[in-house]
Amino acid sequence: MVGELVVMVSFTHVIQGAAGLHARPVTTVCRFAMDHANNAITVAKGASCAMANDMLGLMGLNAYCGDTLEVQVDGPDSTRVAEELHALMEREL
Repeated sequence: MVGELVVMVSFTHVIQGAAGLHARPVTTVCRFAMDHANNAITVAKGASCAMANDMLGLMGLNAYCGDTLEVQVDGPDSTRVAEELHALMEREL
């Protein structure tokens, strides 16, 4: 839509789960990203980065308990999506 303001929102999340970023939470994050496909969601750990809808990419971040993830959401409803994803990650990771 012409004139629509698109804002990129970012937040950090420290992994609390003992198993780190393993298959179950990765699947949950991927499903969330696919349900919000009108937003580009990236997850980074240090210099490594993956799209949130890429299961293998997320697993490849090798993120463990205590690691900090930087998440960016870019899209038409990025604020709401970032808030929902942050809450999901607090519960699952």
